[in-house]
Amino acid sequence: MPDFDAVITKIDGYIQELIKKMVEARLKRIDASKKILSLMDQYMGKRSYQFRLGDVYDPMVKAESNTIKHADVERPTIKLNYVKPAINLYYNSEAIPVPEIPDFIFETWTPTEPAYNPEQFQSDIIFEYLKKGTAFKFPIDVNVEESPDFQDSFSKFYYPTEWSKGTSAFTYTWTSPPRLTWFDSILEPKDFQAQYFLAGVRIITIAGTQYKLAFLVFVGTITFRQYTGGGSTWIYEENTMTPTLLCEFTVNTTQVESVVFWGREIRRGTTEDNGWYYRNAILCVSGEQVLFADGEWFRTFTG
Repeated sequence: MPDFDAVITKIDGYIQELIKKMVEARLKRIDASKKILSLMDQYMGKRSYQFRLGDVYDPMVKAESNTIKHADVERPTIKLNYVKPAINLYYNSEAIPVPEIPDFIFETWTPTEPAYNPEQFQSDIIFEYLKKGTAFKFPIDVNVEESPDFQDSFSKFYYPTEWSKGTSAFTYTWTSPPRLTWFDSILEPKDFQAQYFLAGVRIITIAGTQYKLAFLVFVGTITFRQYTGGGSTWIYEENTMTPTLLCEFTVNTTQVESVVFWGREIRRGTTEDNGWYYRNAILCVSGEQVLFADGEWFRTFTG
């Protein structure tokens, strides 16, 4: 029979030896750190330093002397511009030309100033990517005097040239809300609490007359009524809240077709309001699902 007590004693000895070596290794690391700090204090303690805003992916304040400099590490950027050349499709031996559509344009954004709070950083990101990814869309045969920023065989596109942002505290309540499908539920917007706004404007000229195109994005929180399927009945839940972009597309011409942004499109409104046509949209993400709905709800832009 094996002597279990002797085995246990042997294992305890190994454990004690292992703990001893771990403690010794930790003490050596602490001693090494102490010596490094002593050397830094010896050689650098009496020097003067200048402070500057550098980059280690994001902006960071760095302390430097005249002889000791820090290298900046910039965040990798990517810029894509996809252009599909014209090709032909064939049906019953007849060639059908497919036009070139250079519409896939993407460029990352790197902040140039430190973000001091999450809300500011969120605002900056949305604002910068809206500027890079928003365009007003016209049919190709509309005679706009300004040259388009880019075009394909069907449409031409114009970027907003005037951008602004600011705080915007208001509440919008739906009287005839749209309904959005979310997995096995129906979400019905109740109200929207705005925090700040972003706005892009472009003036274009058609037949000697200038027209104004405006795209406003209100950033805030939306409250939904949620209806979940439960057999033959609906289970009702109030006050489901999620961060949301509430958009407004307002123009004073019927020649423009839509505004496109982030892979979404809001078509021009059909109801005339004192010379303006407007349309709104909800864009939010909930449970990794993008929710989008549009309609004619309100107009804030007056030109």
